[in-house]
Amino acid sequence: MEVKTRSRYGGTVTTRIARRCSVWSFLKLECGKSDRWTNSLARVLPPIFLGIALLYSVGRVRSQTIPGNIQPSPLTPSPQVSSTPSFPTLDFPFFSTDIYSVLVGQDRLERETIQASLSSCPRITKDGRVSSDRFSHTSEPLRALPPIITSQVAADECKGIGSSQPVLAYDILAPDGTRPDIAADYWQQFLALAQRNGDRLGEMQSLEYLGLSYHSLGKLTPAIAYYQKALNLARELGDVRHEIAALGSLGRAYSDLGNYSQAIAYHQQSWQRARSSNNRREEGTALGNLGITYHAMGDYAKAIEYHQQHLTLARSLGNRRGEEVALGNLGLTEHALGNYPKAIDYYQQQLTIARAIRDRVGESNALGNLGSAYKALGNYVKAIDYHQQTLAMKRTLDDRKGEALALGNLGNAYEALGDYTKALEYYNQTLTTARDISDRKTEGMTLETLGVIHANLGKNTEAIDYYQQSLATAKAISDRQSEASTLRQLGFISYVKGDYEQSLAYSQQSLAIARSIGDRRTEASVLGTLALVYEQLNDLPQAIAYQQQNAAIAKGRVGSTRLFGQYSL
Repeated sequence: MEVKTRSRYGGTVTTRIARRCSVWSFLKLECGKSDRWTNSLARVLPPIFLGIALLYSVGRVRSQTIPGNIQPSPLTPSPQVSSTPSFPTLDFPFFSTDIYSVLVGQDRLERETIQASLSSCPRITKDGRVSSDRFSHTSEPLRALPPIITSQVAADECKGIGSSQPVLAYDILAPDGTRPDIAADYWQQFLALAQRNGDRLGEMQSLEYLGLSYHSLGKLTPAIAYYQKALNLARELGDVRHEIAALGSLGRAYSDLGNYSQAIAYHQQSWQRARSSNNRREEGTALGNLGITYHAMGDYAKAIEYHQQHLTLARSLGNRRGEEVALGNLGLTEHALGNYPKAIDYYQQQLTIARAIRDRVGESNALGNLGSAYKALGNYVKAIDYHQQTLAMKRTLDDRKGEALALGNLGNAYEALGDYTKALEYYNQTLTTARDISDRKTEGMTLETLGVIHANLGKNTEAIDYYQQSLATAKAISDRQSEASTLRQLGFISYVKGDYEQSLAYSQQSLAIARSIGDRRTEASVLGTLALVYEQLNDLPQAIAYQQQNAAIAKGRVGSTRLFGQYSL
């Protein structure tokens, strides 16, 4: 069958696609062997398809970096009782990740051109195939438009070839795109197809994407299960690249669970495997992931050490993307240390590179981080300007997760200005957006933030209700870090209300979790609250003991702001 589409670069592209061919068989070069163009396309499509999916994934997230890495910092209350206690403001930061850079090696122009030639207005069917157009009604392998082509552009192209069928936009398949729930459904279909056809490579890739999809949904237990299966299969197949990627994914998932020791173990394995296979780019990625994990633990000296190694390696390789990522993460660490001018310098370098390489996601992330830094310096007008720019870009990019974080940061800025009405307006938009995209992690963080602002307004009943919702969310997604943080808040507000027994109960629970996962910042905060409670109970020796432990941990750590997760690349 011949498919004609209008190229973004002018002219018409005609592509011959073999009929009656499953998606994974097509990728395995088992289709159209007599057709020279189809055969050539089949050879270049797998790395292109995988590369685009992974590049798009990294641009979104996940965090996640280390998608959505939410960073609670310690509240270190004074040992003196205050008549007007202050609750910590919670910021939304954005961490930088470069996890799958090794899999993205195709030239962007070539990738866009080839993918555009495949945009034949597909429609998904139950068996994972698509009806190509209303004239032939033939079933072809599932194809998707690249993320750089919008749904409207795709729809226009479809009209140009006389098709009225709906377009399966690429972002629907992105594991951590706008609809990871839908992506998970599709990848389940692909997994079934691959297993039925005995396609082990397709099975491994589907397992990996299912893990990413569930990770984006905040469902870390199934995500880890899929990552582990992908890792086992990668090792069985001797696929070192996917083994490194799976190890990195497991590290990020355990970090999001607050299990930092396990996260570090996986990232160390990823780093060692990259070194042993002389994969310098992924070696840098693993170094960056280790830095992010140590940052989450509050070990900023160690974080800087790893990020500097990542930066040095990226520059030696001429890897501008890796350099951008490392600079952004160094900025975040200096930010956490309270070195705001130095953080701003790193963010500006990050922004310059992002614009030079036309990385729109990275550019928007750098703008968001600059906004957070200026907010920390008390320049709220400038902070709001940067966050508004970030919000506009995130909406243009259809980055709903980034949009939610930008809205949260605007709420932070207006809260700092004392404009609680405006702050609540933005926080509620954040909550709505997070729920729309099933981002349970950001939802839980926003609920905690709403609790903080209501507590500062003296509305303790409403604050406790938000904290309880946040706690339930954290438990539902096994987010031990957020669970410890919310219990900390409940302990502190109980202290403010004078309910010291309840405060002790919540605080001790928070302390136990914080210590079990190595969250030193939350540990320091809770120790400070315990010191306050025992002071009120006239148990001064116990109060002094807790305050001394608090001071020992908090020494060298700056700031009383919890970062919502600075922008990741």
